[in-house]
Amino acid sequence: KQQRLPVIAKGPAVQKSIWEQVRSNVRQKVVPIEQDIDNDPSQSSMKACTNLFRRRRSNDAGVESATDVDADVEEENDSLLSHASVRATRNVLETLQVCKVIRPVNTNLQVLFARHMHRTTFQLAGKSEIVTAGSMGPDDGQFMVLANGMVEFSVPGYDQKPVVVGRFGPGTVIGSLRALGLANAELLTAKLIFDAPGNSEEHVQQPTRTGSEGTLAQLPLQEITVYVINASDLKQFEEEGFSQDLDLLRRRVLRDLRFKMLPRLTKLMTHNRFFRRYHSTFVKRVASYLDLTICSPGQLIFKEQAPAKSMAILLAGSVDIFTGGSPLGSFGGCGFEFGETALLESGSLRTATVRAGTNSECMVCLLHSEVFTAAFEEFPKERARLEDQVRTRLTQMTFHNDPLFSRCDSKFLHLLSNVAEVAKLTWGKIACEKGIGEEALHIVYMGQVTVDGARGSEAPQVLAKGSMVGLEAILGLRSGPPDYTLIAGRRGCTLIRVTRQLFSSAVAYFPDQIQILVRGLQANKSISIDFQPPVMSQVEEVLETAL
Repeated sequence: KQQRLPVIAKGPAVQKSIWEQVRSNVRQKVVPIEQDIDNDPSQSSMKACTNLFRRRRSNDAGVESATDVDADVEEENDSLLSHASVRATRNVLETLQVCKVIRPVNTNLQVLFARHMHRTTFQLAGKSEIVTAGSMGPDDGQFMVLANGMVEFSVPGYDQKPVVVGRFGPGTVIGSLRALGLANAELLTAKLIFDAPGNSEEHVQQPTRTGSEGTLAQLPLQEITVYVINASDLKQFEEEGFSQDLDLLRRRVLRDLRFKMLPRLTKLMTHNRFFRRYHSTFVKRVASYLDLTICSPGQLIFKEQAPAKSMAILLAGSVDIFTGGSPLGSFGGCGFEFGETALLESGSLRTATVRAGTNSECMVCLLHSEVFTAAFEEFPKERARLEDQVRTRLTQMTFHNDPLFSRCDSKFLHLLSNVAEVAKLTWGKIACEKGIGEEALHIVYMGQVTVDGARGSEAPQVLAKGSMVGLEAILGLRSGPPDYTLIAGRRGCTLIRVTRQLFSSAVAYFPDQIQILVRGLQANKSISIDFQPPVMSQVEEVLETAL
């Protein structure tokens, strides 16, 4: 690099500035973010960045400095533009050069932006919220670029309470989703900040004054300037042959939005139920590979019984969940997680259908299972947490779906899930053998199990998903070794195993669950136990004795 950089840096100042930007991006290792823009992994290499820089220079589609662009404008339109118009255009172009979203776009399109943009000033005593999430005005929206001051972005959280994304300085794009046709309604709320800047991506120079104790205090800005262009002008640009450049601009907007949402999303993931047990460094690494997607109203996100390949985190909007064609409800709020089974179990199927809300678009981030699995190569210590999470998750889902345990308290089921064992067996492996060991409860979570030598059955029985065997043993109705052999089916199986000792220990902490289990036994006709009153009294006595 040290040998090639001086050669490439020679020439106009624009070439040096562009190459310094490319070199800075590579040095900061923003490869996951760049993949979302170009959708091409080869663009992450230094050679590809160099070729891209040379193509832009040869095709005159690169980024020029504000002075060069001003010279082109004045030479081409000197007879049409007045001195005041040139000065106004120069001010707009200087702002566009600060904007990271527009800066790589075609120079001619930047000039068109500068000609059609008008200056809007917001006073300190006036309205500070210029964009509201969920708003759908009569127009198609406005594309705004912040010239000075700061803007604060937020999204609706649970109970519609705003979740602050962060504060950002000059060059920030505002309201671009509607203006570019990416959404029919605003997904983020933008509020102008006149006070001193807090934690932000870009720090802004603010005027200061000396306080009463000799300290420097920040003075609030009296006005904030925003350059605005209407969506109708952008449509006109697309008709004039700038459709490819506007598509690039849309990708840049989504990339910038993802970059701004990433810090807040990482914090939400650290405290959410799924990633709470993992180290913050691991969560940050996983979050850097999230794919941001905007779904149209009613769009299908996950389909029931389809292969599960990714988990989704809702950032804005709402989703509707259905099971078996029946709606479960509408869920919203920044940080809502769904589809996490794809990360815990390979080859799993979706248990519900998820669609975007019918009122407006929703913004989600997808975490693919391949990315999640590959992250453990860099963080091998986190794999133990994953195995523990998989075991707890599988047992919880099994108990919640079982007719006998579905009526029990969630805390009791959580404790039972922590003490239960998960056994994954391949074809022909034996889970328990007749006459050996102590009999335990086995629930089939996945696959099929053959029961050989069961009482009162000459031919082997096949247990499918959700079936159980050994219930009498943990209830104390039978003791000793099993009188049957459990063999994994042709495609293997996953079993949840609970011994009588572990079951009695869990019941000891929740004695009120005894009556619930007894009522569940009476109502469940699929369990082959004689549900006569003497037997039920015996079950109650055994369970109470465990206390």
